[in-house]
Amino acid sequence: MDCYLASFYQIRAIRDEQELSPQIYPKDKNMTAATTNTISSPSTSFISGLMRNMLAKYRRNMEIKVTERALRAMSDRDLQDIGLHRGMIYEVARR
Repeated sequence: MDCYLASFYQIRAIRDEQELSPQIYPKDKNMTAATTNTISSPSTSFISGLMRNMLAKYRRNMEIKVTERALRAMSDRDLQDIGLHRGMIYEVARR
């Protein structure tokens, strides 16, 4: 901040010495303007939403695989005890 103030006062002194009018040197009024380089929020939210959806689909697919693997490992007798048969495993795992 001190460096900025020093340069501001130096520019101001030069302008006063040369007696320039404000029309010739209009930036004197707006010297405090600052810019920042940030990613715009719409694109950030789109990308984060896309990543969230991909992660949710991945987790869902992993749950389906684990359920299907567990049901396929069961014997026909065990499946019958819980009211299923082998042909229903695919549908039950995806509910």
